[in-house]
Amino acid sequence: MKGTKQSMSNSQFTLEEYTRIMKEKNKDELKAMSEALYRTDSYQRGTVLFDIIEKCRYNELKYYLFYEYWACIDKGHELYTPSLVSKWLTAANVQLDLSGLEIDKEGFVTIYRGENKYSFTWKKGALSWTNSREIAERFARGVRLRSQTAAQPKVIVGKVHKDNILARIDDREELELICKDVVFLNEIKLKSNNKEGGKKAKLTSY
Repeated sequence: MKGTKQSMSNSQFTLEEYTRIMKEKNKDELKAMSEALYRTDSYQRGTVLFDIIEKCRYNELKYYLFYEYWACIDKGHELYTPSLVSKWLTAANVQLDLSGLEIDKEGFVTIYRGENKYSFTWKKGALSWTNSREIAERFARGVRLRSQTAAQPKVIVGKVHKDNILARIDDREELELICKDVVFLNEIKLKSNNKEGGKKAKLTSY
């Protein structure tokens, strides 16, 4: 495989096997990358991470970087397109663990996405969804805001085929699913808790 330190096995890895191999093979590079990322705040980190991934010489390592640091960024999500993440996953040769997800007989999972006035929307290519409506509602109202007062909160309901799930990230108990080719089902408008007419707050662009 061009751009890798050494060829990966033809058989697929579990995520645990893959992350262990990447850490062992790229210890020094990962330390330097981590230090560069954490010199920036979470609102700049998305751009810095994307630049690191794009410049990374090892194709097999790119998915690790995406998976490891995705939950640590609050801006720049629009840089990460479904086609790019799918390409990184293919190069990583990882078989995702989808156990515990409710998959219907046609292979689809019902998913939810919380959005508000300041969100980077799913229509524009946002990747982050969850299989929990409760969690989606928290994001819609402003998950980073103590008072949950984001303006124009809503929950998008969709379904995604299991083969179009690009990552499953359980960090921070958000049950996050990174998805492509989502089928729209419904939009649920929520009652806003904002009593100040939609005063802008510093929100995540997820």
